[in-house]
Amino acid sequence: VVVRGAGVCAADRERLRRLRVTQADCDAETLTARLREELDLKHLTRGFFKALRRVHKAMTEAVTGTGLTDEQRADQALLTLNRLLFLYFVQRKGLLGGRQDFLRAEVRRVRAQGGKIYRRLLSPLFFGALNSPVAERDASALALGEIPYLNGGLFEPSALERRRPLMEIKDEALNLAFDTLLERYAFVTQEDGHGLGVDPEVLGRAFESLMSQVERGTTGTFYTPRPLVESLVEEGLCQLLVHFGASE
Repeated sequence: VVVRGAGVCAADRERLRRLRVTQADCDAETLTARLREELDLKHLTRGFFKALRRVHKAMTEAVTGTGLTDEQRADQALLTLNRLLFLYFVQRKGLLGGRQDFLRAEVRRVRAQGGKIYRRLLSPLFFGALNSPVAERDASALALGEIPYLNGGLFEPSALERRRPLMEIKDEALNLAFDTLLERYAFVTQEDGHGLGVDPEVLGRAFESLMSQVERGTTGTFYTPRPLVESLVEEGLCQLLVHFGASE
């Protein structure tokens, strides 16, 4: 169970309710088998995948703008989801305004002020703050507080976003994303140990599942399991050391 600043997430609360002892648990062996099954990570992963697909579909249909193809809408929804999910890992480390509930609090603030989450929160956060050095930020970006400058390309406007600067995603779909996906599951990092939560490995498989086989093939986007990455890095380092004269 992963406890955040604001408490236990919805998915973990449901898991805790399922772990309580019932009359059906007639002996220790039956109870142990049921608890082991309930704690299996596959249940969390399956639920997360289903929620992610449902949210992606809703966000695709909620992208505003005339003349957009279905593929462009789907790509924009996936890019926005990718940014948000990445930020939940950043937030987990307390790097968004020094808080682990920054996004939840900001969404509530915008809702209380009449909505327009994409225009009044996500756009200034993505492009005005995360993609801009502090000295170059405007008033709306500075008002978000201490937000790091992430110069990695993820928050740079895409070609479509540059051509369509007024493109948005409607609140109904973004509310669904926050309420049934982003705030429902706990996002964990390696430092969290082996807690049941969505980690980068689960996320990598999830995004691969949203992409068509043709798109994965043309872009070379395939999830690489951690053991294989570690093996490749170890082999590469060994070859480098041998090249420079180190003994095996």
